[in-house]
Amino acid sequence: MSARDISAGQLQAYQTYNLNAQAMEATIQLIQEVLDSGVNVREIYIDTIGPPITYQKKLERIFPAQRITVAKKLIACILAYLLLQSAQKLLEMLLGSVIRSTSRY
Repeated sequence: MSARDISAGQLQAYQTYNLNAQAMEATIQLIQEVLDSGVNVREIYIDTIGPPITYQKKLERIFPAQRITVAKKLIACILAYLLLQSAQKLLEMLLGSVIRSTSRY
């Protein structure tokens, strides 16, 4: 969605078209275009500034074959999860190394 699209939607004289509605339509269009191109999408994760439950239910009605997760600050949550997973693996490797090196003595 370009800045021109956002501006045009905000400046309509005959009706109010808020940014959340524009974002919802752009999201639906983007998902549909990906599906139409033949990509096998099983899960969709969306970070939103609007009400996540309303947004998720609407997307689930439109795309019933996909597992959809909508949450505020979702990107940060996913990154934190991946970071914690990596840290856990690193800790396991370090502990295994310490145990192996101390068992030699």
